[in-house]
Amino acid sequence: MKISPPIQQKLTVLSTLLSLVLTGCVGSSDKTETHVSEVLTIPPIDSTVTESPSLALLNKHQIYPLDTKEDPYSPIEKAPPIIVEVPLTFEEELAQAALSRTMHRVRYDGSYLKIAYPMGDVPPEIGVCTDVVIRAYRELGIDLQKNVHEDMRRNFSRYPSRKRWGLRKPDTNIDHRRVYNLQAFFERNGRSLEVTNNPKNYKPGDLVTWQLNPKMPHIGVVLEMTSDEDPDRHLIAHNIGNGPVIEDMLFDFKISGHYRYQPKQQLKQAKAQKNSTLGKSL
Repeated sequence: MKISPPIQQKLTVLSTLLSLVLTGCVGSSDKTETHVSEVLTIPPIDSTVTESPSLALLNKHQIYPLDTKEDPYSPIEKAPPIIVEVPLTFEEELAQAALSRTMHRVRYDGSYLKIAYPMGDVPPEIGVCTDVVIRAYRELGIDLQKNVHEDMRRNFSRYPSRKRWGLRKPDTNIDHRRVYNLQAFFERNGRSLEVTNNPKNYKPGDLVTWQLNPKMPHIGVVLEMTSDEDPDRHLIAHNIGNGPVIEDMLFDFKISGHYRYQPKQQLKQAKAQKNSTLGKSL
């Protein structure tokens, strides 16, 4: 259909007005207004910065790298854990020293041998039950040979040497290697504890003596490890004839003594170390 020029002109005007209305470039009045969008210049952005920009800066049309120290959304570095080393007690150290003795190959041999003094010892490849105890203490710097001899020299009548072996004076070669002498020494210089059938009373580092038969005493050290049959019963490091071993034998024989021995000097040092550790933790 052919449209006359006047109608064609009106249609063109209507089309133009409709386009302006749809694009928001015309107000509510009949007068047409022209809006010019403002072009903002944004500074270049550092592509290496991954932190979220500040909203205040965005409102000002400015974007800059943020200080991660002030950004609450920046990753928080976790402080490394503080490891406090709790020192072992003297008894725990003694139990570990006795345990280490079971790693040595030793042939049971109780022969009388002349040895040095102090810190004397029989050859390392031989030994008896008392040598397990003597060598465990020696790993902690404690010389039972010297300590026993000095106490016997001052108090010889308090020891069974005269009655049992007919000796008239101390002998540094053998005194400390005899169970009966060690029992007398621990009773005089350590703690003699009650002998019971309760496994909970025997703690790591304790010294236990047994009477295997009327003429055969025995000694061993209580370890930290416990029995598979009874978790309250600790294992024993001892040498009963096959070299130093770990065994679940606490109540296999009649117990004749139960002791704890820590020299007074080491006891003072342990208390001082404990107080120092407590002070650092407060």
